[in-house]
Amino acid sequence: MFVETMLQEDLKAIERYYGDQGFINAKILDVNKEIVFDQDEHLNKMVITIVIVEGEAWTYAGMTFNGNRIYSNEELEALVLQQPGKTFSSTKFQIDYQRVSDLYFENGYIFNTFTYEEKRVEERREVSYIVDITERDRAHIENIIIRGNDKTKSYIIRREIPLEEGEVFSKAKIIEGTRNLYNLQFFDVVDPQPYPGSSDGLMDLIIDVSEGKTSDIGFGLSFSGGPDFPISGQLNWNDRNFLGRGQVLGAEVNVSPDVQKVTLRFTEPRILGKRWSGGVDVSWSHDVNRRINQDWDGNGLPDPYNTWEEYDAAGRIVPEDYQMEYKSHYVSTGVNTGYTWVTRFGRLGLSTGLRFTWEYVDYDPTVFRPHNQDLRENLENWKYDDSISFRLSWDTRDLQFDPTKGFVLSENLTFAGLLPVSRRDYIKSITRFNYNLLMFNVPVNDKGGAFKGTLYFNTAFSGLFDKPWSDTIADRQRDGFYIDGMFVGRGWDPSSGYRYLWDNTLQFKFPLVPNILAFDIFLDGVGAWVATRGQFDSSNALLNMNINDWRFSLGAGFRFANPQFPIGIYLVKKFQWDLKGNINWNPEPDLTEFKNWGMDLVIAFNMNIY
Repeated sequence: MFVETMLQEDLKAIERYYGDQGFINAKILDVNKEIVFDQDEHLNKMVITIVIVEGEAWTYAGMTFNGNRIYSNEELEALVLQQPGKTFSSTKFQIDYQRVSDLYFENGYIFNTFTYEEKRVEERREVSYIVDITERDRAHIENIIIRGNDKTKSYIIRREIPLEEGEVFSKAKIIEGTRNLYNLQFFDVVDPQPYPGSSDGLMDLIIDVSEGKTSDIGFGLSFSGGPDFPISGQLNWNDRNFLGRGQVLGAEVNVSPDVQKVTLRFTEPRILGKRWSGGVDVSWSHDVNRRINQDWDGNGLPDPYNTWEEYDAAGRIVPEDYQMEYKSHYVSTGVNTGYTWVTRFGRLGLSTGLRFTWEYVDYDPTVFRPHNQDLRENLENWKYDDSISFRLSWDTRDLQFDPTKGFVLSENLTFAGLLPVSRRDYIKSITRFNYNLLMFNVPVNDKGGAFKGTLYFNTAFSGLFDKPWSDTIADRQRDGFYIDGMFVGRGWDPSSGYRYLWDNTLQFKFPLVPNILAFDIFLDGVGAWVATRGQFDSSNALLNMNINDWRFSLGAGFRFANPQFPIGIYLVKKFQWDLKGNINWNPEPDLTEFKNWGMDLVIAFNMNIY
């Protein structure tokens, strides 16, 4: 379909391209449009002919400066990256020119004026520029005025702006403050504008905001294929700007055949006005725990095995007929705190949390006998567990939700078993790297609309370890990692009890309606290992990994990109390599929803992992 505005954008792009190749006299003289009828497709098509005069390519001869006293010629010339003697590029010239003006603006000289004069030497086809600078005193901020904040307290906005009244104006700090306000996810629009103050050298910084929705009630549904057909519903209420003070108050209810959970939470992100956060949560849950190993003969091995050699030879896999299920009630409370340092290299975060849990276990002891001794002792008793966690992160993303550039590198460590009465004793590590890159940004109208494509890459390695100073072996069935088929290993049959899990995702995101709907294409690859001793020792399992250890998912679908209601609906094709290097395109034929295509439908709710 022909769109006139897109044609005009294309014409401008053609002229820019010629200008960047040194053809500074290139012009589009005429655009001829002719409508022809396509007999094969039975529709009218438009043939566009563009008439161009190219001229000759010119060479760049440099940039000089007049009127500069605050910064020397050498300091300004160091900002000019386009090299004299090379083919002239108009885009590179504009970037260098902007870089020079930004040096002044970022240091408070916003009242300066800049003009440039083009000089041409026709016989050598050389072009150079003289930049005239009229320098004035630095601008100081007289007033910071917030407008449009009906709910949010003004001090919440002001603390995100790294400027105070009386300070020298800084463009870089204004940009940083604007990004901080958008990351709060309180506002749809943030528009800072400088205005002249009451006298020369003074200016007012007026920040106009348009508040978005911060209090929501949401409902979600998640399911993926598998023999137990895991399906869950979620109802949540969340206010990310409670009483306009920037605090978070929320409640969440999760309901599925296996899990029912209620959680209440409160977070203060800025204790004493610092980037020091603190939070508390309390929850109750009722779980049905399936596929639990038994030990009726008391030999210390899961039934039906009598020796470790037999267990190893079976790949540490226990037949379902020998496994059991039990019900448990949990009451849990946690407290957490953390601090974020904002630096020129990104946001550095350090946080810690304590969690205290009481569990009540119920099963029929005349029918079942768990392999795990803690479960046997927990029967119809409340048992105590505790843990402390630490998280270190480095975040350079431009936006925390749906970013277009930057990365996150983080390490999470959890130590379970602080007090002697705690049953669980382990160390858990999750190392994660997440990278985002804007691939293209094509304007589609004259109102700022654009079609964007973002590359997203995520890799996370998780490990469950025994404490070196303890004789207790970590229970991988209760505390290990799992493939859920919805977020990890999309489309695969859920499985659990892994000591090591390496989850990877390469995803292309294409926003169709900004902040509402996006189209995604992804490739997932997840490896999982059960390792404790013998040939399944951790060092052996990881050092001797092969391609057969990995599950892959290739898929595409739509994602609702609302921060309060992120749902993904995907069609997924699973595949796996065998030991001979052959690809099996239907590794779980009995668990596939669309058997003719060999594909699965995955609906995932609440996909934000940070």
